Amino acid sequence: RGYFSSGKPQMGDAVMLSSDMTKEELAELDTKIRKKYGQDLTSEQVSKIALIEHSGSKSRAAYRVAATRGITGGKRVKMNHANSILQKKFSGVLGEKVRANHSRRN
Repeated sequence: RGYFSSGKPQMGDAVMLSSDMTKEELAELDTKIRKKYGQDLTSEQVSKIALIEHSGSKSRAAYRVAATRGITGGKRVKMNHANSILQKKFSGVLGEKVRANHSRRN
């Protein structure tokens, strides 16, 4: 655990989306998302949530580059356009849950 970390490390929760995932792995991911956000989700909503939640997190280098740009007056790098559109597509309670989980993760 790092000096500035705010909580317990979450081991075993990491899932990376890949094209070579088995049907069992996809079913397990689907079950986790439906358990967290509700059983009444469409398969399209589940896939969007999976994409948002399990797209890779920023590395230390990305944070370092952002800090250097901030100090030197460089421009901010905008969030991936497709990812921001997916986040905006959700509305209501589900959208708030997705945005809260995504912002907490980053």
